[in-house]
Parts: sequence; C-alpha cells; structure tokens
Amino acid sequence: MKKQTLINNWKAICILMLLITLLFTACSSQMLTPTQTPIPIEKLPVDYTVEMAKNNGDFINKFGQNINENVMNDFIKKVSKKERAFVRTVNITDEGDPVIIDFLYLNDKFIVTLDATRDGYASETSRKIITYERKNLIVTENNGRKFYIVTNLEKITEETYAKNMYEGFILKSDPISK
Repeated sequence: MKKQTLINNWKAICILMLLITLLFTACSSQMLTPTQTPIPIEKLPVDYTVEMAKNNGDFINKFGQNINENVMNDFIKKVSKKERAFVRTVNITDEGDPVIIDFLYLNDKFIVTLDATRDGYASETSRKIITYERKNLIVTENNGRKFYIVTNLEKITEETYAKNMYEGFILKSDPISK
C-alpha cells in the first residue's frame, strides 16, 4: 500500500512539473521585449492592418495621429543610453496603405528595414523590402514640429530638411509645446 501511494505521489509530482513547464513555456513565448522582432518583416501578412500592428505593439503613424507612442519613447530612451533597441513603425499613407519600417539599434548604428510592398500607390520598382544602415539619431525642429530622424548626417539644417536631403528616416514628429 505504501509503495502504491509513493508511486501515485510520484506521478502527481511529475504531472505537476509538466504542467508548470508547459505554463512557463506558453507564457515566455508571449513575453516579447521591445528589443525582439516579434515577426520578421518579410513574414508579416500581406493584409497587415492597423489593428494587428496596434496589438503587436508597433508604433503607428496614421494621418499624423501617433498610436503606441510609449513604444517609440522607450526606443528613443534606450538609444540615448546606447542600449540595444528595436521598434517597428507602421506609417499609413494618404491612401490608407501601410509602409512598415523596422529600426534596430545595435553597436552604435541603426539597421533600418523598409517594407513598401503593401503601398499600392508606389511604383513597381519601389514596392520591395530594402535594408539600410544609418549612424545618427538627430532631433530637429521645423514648422512648429520636433522631428526625430535616423540619418548619416551629423546635423540637419532647415535647408537640408526642406529639400528632403537628410537621406534618413523620420521616427516620429511631435508638435512643439509652447
């Protein structure tokens, strides 16, 4: 009888440990940090919607309205501390198409992956995924807004900005509070 009770206890312990392991495995797969890429950009669904992007924790710029702004602010803070950081931005065009940009800051440089494959109004040659490397995050002001731009330039002048010659990517823009 004692042997049977011991075996039953052993089985119960094994089942409990298995359940705990499954619970931790399931939870850990859901606990993504902002420095991880949840889904590689090329594997995102063709019909990647604003709602999907919002649920995935992407920073969204939809007609000047920022959604999940805390994600971008966390990214900028980590970059300023020279920590590894990742943010995915989804910019909605005037026609409503998403243009997705992944920003990875690693080893004092930005790896920027631009996905314009969903932009129905872009030319055929522009509808592709391209990766760039940039060195600096510059904050500049123009027309009453503060812009955060990833570029290779050391500084951006008003003229450079006006002529769109900064060869970079706007992370976000905020109205300048007075």
